[in-house]
Amino acid sequence: MNRICIALLLAALPPLACAQGFNYTFLEGGYQWFDFDTPGNVEGDGFVISGSLALTPSFFLLGGYEDGELDDFDVDIDSWRVGLGFHSPISEIIDLVVTGAVLNQEIGFSASGSNDDDAFDIGLGLRANLTDTLELNAGLNYVDYDDAGDDNVVSASLLIDIPDDFVVRLGGSWSDDTERTQYSVSGRLYLGN
Repeated sequence: MNRICIALLLAALPPLACAQGFNYTFLEGGYQWFDFDTPGNVEGDGFVISGSLALTPSFFLLGGYEDGELDDFDVDIDSWRVGLGFHSPISEIIDLVVTGAVLNQEIGFSASGSNDDDAFDIGLGLRANLTDTLELNAGLNYVDYDDAGDDNVVSASLLIDIPDDFVVRLGGSWSDDTERTQYSVSGRLYLGN
């Protein structure tokens, strides 16, 4: 019920202009590597594809797919997410970003089949233009899995603008409950404005 009330309140707000230079319509693809700080220090890598589509001056759709594999194990991790976001400028160079998404994660074990888990993800973040060519993103997400419990994830990324609406993104995220550290490098292509 609270989620519905919050969504209705946000929908009733008048459209707000984006902070200077932010675009919420893009496609992104890249490579990621991750480490679980567990006994044995399990590592892995994979690829990620994501995107965002501006619906109004304040709301956007988001989605993504990740495929990863754990090193030294025959374990595959596939996940997808889809959701809705809201953004509003809090200064001339900073946007506040609020997101909500549903997730699905499937962990495939070669010997014993797979484990499938759904989750709900709520995020709060900032986008800041540091210069004409550098953008800093930072966020905090709360993820509540049906079976695996909940997790808090802190993330940060630096976006380096290259001409023709293309940026390189260097990112990292750190989760406390799953003790997962993840780093990524990707390319983002902005579409429209």
